[in-house]
Amino acid sequence: MNNLESKSGKSKKPNSGRRKRVSINELCEEDRDLYQDIMEEILEERGVKQQEIFEKIRKRKEEKSKQFRNISKISLVLKLNRTSFYYSCSKKEKIDKKKYIDHELINWINLEAKNSNFVIGRDKLYQKYLLTHQKRISSYLFRLNYEFNQYKSRAYQKKKSKKNKEEKFSRIWASDLVQGNFKSNYFGEKLHADIKFIKTKEGMRFLHVITETFSNTVLNWTLSDIRDSASTIKLVQDTLDKHQIKPTIFHSDHGIEYANFAFSKFLKNVNTKQSMSPKGNSLANRPSEFIFALIQRELLDFYETDKMLDSEVNSIISKYFSWYNFERPQSNLNWKTPHGFLTHATLSV
Repeated sequence: MNNLESKSGKSKKPNSGRRKRVSINELCEEDRDLYQDIMEEILEERGVKQQEIFEKIRKRKEEKSKQFRNISKISLVLKLNRTSFYYSCSKKEKIDKKKYIDHELINWINLEAKNSNFVIGRDKLYQKYLLTHQKRISSYLFRLNYEFNQYKSRAYQKKKSKKNKEEKFSRIWASDLVQGNFKSNYFGEKLHADIKFIKTKEGMRFLHVITETFSNTVLNWTLSDIRDSASTIKLVQDTLDKHQIKPTIFHSDHGIEYANFAFSKFLKNVNTKQSMSPKGNSLANRPSEFIFALIQRELLDFYETDKMLDSEVNSIISKYFSWYNFERPQSNLNWKTPHGFLTHATLSV
């Protein structure tokens, strides 16, 4: 191929003229890494810090009044994330929030909070302010004044002041020893327990029921406003003493009243193995679910417990469990009652 001719008509000599400037990005990966290492050594020898480079870039940017379009390439050379590089170069001014504080607005918030008996929250306060004032204010500025005032609604305080769960309960995890086998060889061999929520006139209550799977008898129960390891241990101990039984397995779900070291230690002391349903499988505790389905369908659906006192709800539940144990026949017990089946089994021995 013939060489191009210059304006004078003479052919250019090979490798003549200004040499082309090579960009860093045109280097191969190995050469680029080598270049970077050499540059870092030179900068370190001369005591130049990366922050000084960032400062010079920032000043150049301010002088030329234009944005960087090669942030990706520069960050690649400096081996930095693009976001980190950008924020290192651009200094952001901190917003002085105090200059947006409106004491008239704060007084209005305090007055409305007091009038609502400290029930109204931030969102409803903001909506009310927009409806009752011609002066418009952004939700951001309203939130600044609201937070500066440090007012908290009763619902917010109640939410933040909830009792913490027992610290170590999440570390207790027992295998499912029942594995769907709900039959027992003798009375009290396997115990099943669970809790049902019942709303009364006095508040939310916990119905704690313990059953056994030889005769399907409801062994013991409580209606209480607490659910913790201490009350559960007492209920189980009272059950063992009342019926003089020594269960081999105690099965439940992963509720905080069962999944804690205190209750686990108690079961070990009475030589009972702890068993738990797999997570999210309520049918693995079928005996307890069966009892709760019955009491809901045959008793609670006929009463407005939220309008009844604790003593009244306690009374109707006591009568129901008495009827269930002594008068209600079950098909899986050959149409005998739990008490009748147990009596028949005792006489047959």
